[in-house]
Amino acid sequence: MSVSKYYNKVFKAPLTALGFEKQGKLFYRIKGNTIQAVLLDDIKPFRIFYTAYPYWCHRLIGIKCNKAVDKLKKGWWAQNSTYTQVMYYYSDCDEDFTPVMELCLKIFTDNILPYFDSLTDEETCLIESIKPIRTVSADEPTIYNEDEFCAITKINMGSNQYLLLWKAYLDGSFDEASKLMDQTVENFREQEREQYYRNNKPNPHYMESINEHIKILEQTCPEMSYQEAYEEAYRIWGPKDIEAELDEQCKKYIKAQYRVFMERRNENDLTWIKTIRDEETAIMKKALEQELGLEI
Repeated sequence: MSVSKYYNKVFKAPLTALGFEKQGKLFYRIKGNTIQAVLLDDIKPFRIFYTAYPYWCHRLIGIKCNKAVDKLKKGWWAQNSTYTQVMYYYSDCDEDFTPVMELCLKIFTDNILPYFDSLTDEETCLIESIKPIRTVSADEPTIYNEDEFCAITKINMGSNQYLLLWKAYLDGSFDEASKLMDQTVENFREQEREQYYRNNKPNPHYMESINEHIKILEQTCPEMSYQEAYEEAYRIWGPKDIEAELDEQCKKYIKAQYRVFMERRNENDLTWIKTIRDEETAIMKKALEQELGLEI
């Protein structure tokens, strides 16, 4: 039996009991004014994606195919940054694979369902969107083909500049929304810093390496002054000051994630988002009803 069949076998009854509709590998429901979805991606290794956001944001965020509301049944839009990453994939599985999928269901029940239940409107989604990425895993691995099977889940809604714009509209000011944006940028900066130091372990004996490199340069490049040799050796072996690099990465992050917010803030345009929200709400209500049979 295929992975997708085990997924349907294990997930269908619990999720439909929670109000989810089913379309192929996609489960979906409306909670408050958010669209929430669970999607199996059965490539090797398979992943189970989870997504939730105010449905009026659908065409404004995410991948380009979100624009095509007539293809909501395809489920591409549910491929988000919150997902369970698993360790194995087999095109045909024996019955022992059931505990593997049950482990994935347990992760959903213990970690994703409370996350979904808390997300009902713009405010709750905004609070979640400014949190840094967090990782959870099942308490105990299960056994499949005499090996331990582990499932790791990353929970990260991702930034949403349109929720910040909506908050600014309700507040009548960009002040608090800007502070929240700054918080997400700081989260990004810390994540990039942690990743850098994971990949670049500091060398406590860097002066020894510098001196050895200078000796080599004295032999191979006698035309270099000691200062030139030292500067080259330090550039290669010395501790790195990554703050300037992080500054540049944060600038790129802001441009990529908050361009519209920054434009509206620079123009002090608080009302733009109200028109957009009204228009997108009407479009998405119609699309969700016609394509997924959801009445809002």
